[in-house]
Amino acid sequence: MCRLGEAFGDCPWGTDSPGPLIPEMISHPSLRVLITGGGTANAVSVLKGLRWQREIPVHITLGDAAEVVAGGFLADTFVRLPPGSDPDFADTLLRICLGHDIKLVVSTIDFEFEAWAERASDFLSHGIRVAISPLSAIRTCSDKAEFAMFLERLALPGARVYSRDQVLERRVPFPLFVKPRRGGRGSLGTHVARDVMDLDRILSTMDDPLVQEFIDGEEYTIDTISDFDGRFLAAMPRVRRETKAGVSVKGCTVDDPEMVAMAKAIAEALPIIGPSNIQCFRKRDGSLIVSEANLRFSGALALSLAAGLNGPLILLKMVRGEKVDPSRLPLQYGVQMFRFWEETFLYPDGTATASPWGSYPL
Repeated sequence: MCRLGEAFGDCPWGTDSPGPLIPEMISHPSLRVLITGGGTANAVSVLKGLRWQREIPVHITLGDAAEVVAGGFLADTFVRLPPGSDPDFADTLLRICLGHDIKLVVSTIDFEFEAWAERASDFLSHGIRVAISPLSAIRTCSDKAEFAMFLERLALPGARVYSRDQVLERRVPFPLFVKPRRGGRGSLGTHVARDVMDLDRILSTMDDPLVQEFIDGEEYTIDTISDFDGRFLAAMPRVRRETKAGVSVKGCTVDDPEMVAMAKAIAEALPIIGPSNIQCFRKRDGSLIVSEANLRFSGALALSLAAGLNGPLILLKMVRGEKVDPSRLPLQYGVQMFRFWEETFLYPDGTATASPWGSYPL
């Protein structure tokens, strides 16, 4: 097992530790990556993508504002990070990246995005690539009302947004979908209003709500990856068959050229740099409705990884200056995911293990 001081210091796992998710893939590390938001499913999903690939040796540093997170035991190094709201966030992170010889930064926390985007060029001048979209794209996607107008300008179908006057005058059809206009993660803070009483109760608890039509249809996520110039490379649509706390726990990849074309149009118009996940619905009549775009890797990225779209590996290749040919990606459709929980254990003597059962291949 690994000592807590070792797991959260600069040394890799000890030889008697269960190690990372697939330890036989670890070799002499060369390209150093920092993943922020280490306590999220998104960060662990990125870590899986870096571990599963066998092409590029990589050393993974996981960072989080919390002192201890489960993901820290799965990385080679853990570092404590300031929150994205800290006025010295970027300067502190630059010192950390330089101290750990980081070459690629992957942020999984929406609240950090603006800070990263504002200083991405400074990091690049030090040889550190931050996989982050432009500030304009971040602000468009973080404001759900602005994103709805963006879709309208592209002539893409989005959920109808109701104005304050329409809501107050009760000129809206029920049911309605209510969510925070800005920010938000997954399904946190979202509500379905079935009638006027429902709507009044929900609105009384929210500072800046967005009221939209309720879309009755099958829900999809489209994982995308674009290059550092904002050129769309590839997408993997997947149906969300079951979700818990806004994260897909059952799903299946689908071959849907219409969704891919729609994702490409959104990615290149914003533009998106690096990863995104675009949420949409397929209505009963077969039409598509876009609901939102998140400019980060998704919490259920593992399904796209298993289906051949390894966005984290593509980022590694681009950082090394390699040209990525989308036509050569081994994409597979009809791949199903059934998710289960796994634990990290920290013992009173300071030792830790990511699994008492040992590691085993998928």
